[in-house]
Amino acid sequence: MKCSSKTRRSIGFIFVLSVAVVMMIGVSAGAVKADPFSVPVFDPGNFPDPPDISNPFLTLIPGTAFCYEAETEDGTETNEVTVVTDDGGACTLEIAGVKTIVVRDAVRLDDVLTEDTYDLYACDEEDDECGNVWYLGEATKECGPPQNTEGTWNANQCAEDYCGGEPGIVMLANPMPGNSYQQEFLEDVAEDLGKVLRLDANVSVPYGDFEDCLKTKEWTPLATGNLEHKYYARNIAQLDPDTEIGGLVLVEGLKGKTVRTELFDVLTDVASTGACPTSFADALDKLCDEVNSPPPMNCD
Repeated sequence: MKCSSKTRRSIGFIFVLSVAVVMMIGVSAGAVKADPFSVPVFDPGNFPDPPDISNPFLTLIPGTAFCYEAETEDGTETNEVTVVTDDGGACTLEIAGVKTIVVRDAVRLDDVLTEDTYDLYACDEEDDECGNVWYLGEATKECGPPQNTEGTWNANQCAEDYCGGEPGIVMLANPMPGNSYQQEFLEDVAEDLGKVLRLDANVSVPYGDFEDCLKTKEWTPLATGNLEHKYYARNIAQLDPDTEIGGLVLVEGLKGKTVRTELFDVLTDVASTGACPTSFADALDKLCDEVNSPPPMNCD
């Protein structure tokens, strides 16, 4: 997962979990432990068709764009995370028997496209509503030169390149401090992990001030030495009187990587969200292609 609604998760902790296994990472002395979180069995029958992702901390409505900015030693990095549309509805790809919602994550350094990703999400149903938000793969490319597709994977069980991963969870239906979870897994390719730290964090970013934010810690054993804290808020934007949009508002890079990535705009009903891929291979082909990329979103 790339910088933004998933920004560069890195760091040292060696523990990999299959999707159906209970996983609980111990908390420090003096901290209150939550009940152990059992990762549910991934069952394609638990996902609605058409897909719906309306988790209060991660809401993916077609035509919505989340705009982030960070000051780096190389210049100003902007990150536009766009929920791709297809003929006015959601752009979807079927992965592991589930229709996923396609999200385009375009990273630009001083307005030059440097990294491009299609992320694939789906939400299982809990009491007829969106519950856990699952992550079923990403087609990702550094635009180079040279270009590379390191980190690309999907949960299809097939003989093609990038297949064979296990679905993970990027947002819990009912997050509680102490809950830990596998976010993605393809051995030596994608092994991101997350842990809920608190539900009462206050955050101030250019887009606004937010209370009672969900704070997580995210890392991967594939890139030791880095660590990120992420903050998610409810109702960062209102699509209509009945539809609140929640999402990522801040990423803090820790342990030597001090870049702070902040939300500075949310756009709804975006007219042009870039090309909708027809397959995972097609998604890879469209990456780092300015013709098929979402146009700059004119974020304020």
